[in-house]
Amino acid sequence: MTIRTVLSILSVHQFEEDLKTAIDFCGVHGAHLNALVISLGTAPTIGNYNTISSVWLDERQREIDVLSRRTDEIKTTLDRSEISCEVQDVYTEFAWADEDIAERALYADVVLIGGRRPETTVSANASSMVHSSRRRPRSSSTAEHGR
Repeated sequence: MTIRTVLSILSVHQFEEDLKTAIDFCGVHGAHLNALVISLGTAPTIGNYNTISSVWLDERQREIDVLSRRTDEIKTTLDRSEISCEVQDVYTEFAWADEDIAERALYADVVLIGGRRPETTVSANASSMVHSSRRRPRSSSTAEHGR
């Protein structure tokens, strides 16, 4: 089987080794690398009168800023490599991570998921969605998620 497209799932916290592995893998196989940088946010805490905490909004913005900086770092690293590549960043809630990953995994020949680390744990459901997405296509839209 010829490998043409590789999806690499990267955390904003520890991605260096996973990115290096993905670059090496794509270099050997002559494949296009799609680096997916993921930041998992927490669901908002809703207080009285359906208000959202300003602390949560500040934390969310901080996480989005970190995601943007890490994405830029990854783009810089990939620009120095000699492989065909692109970078996408996703800020998502833990509950929707499996859908966000599976949606992109449908278009890849191989999906690389890094090792489990305490601060970057992805649910077993997300991993199974990536693997099962090759067997049965799933329809996904933001309207279905209620976002």
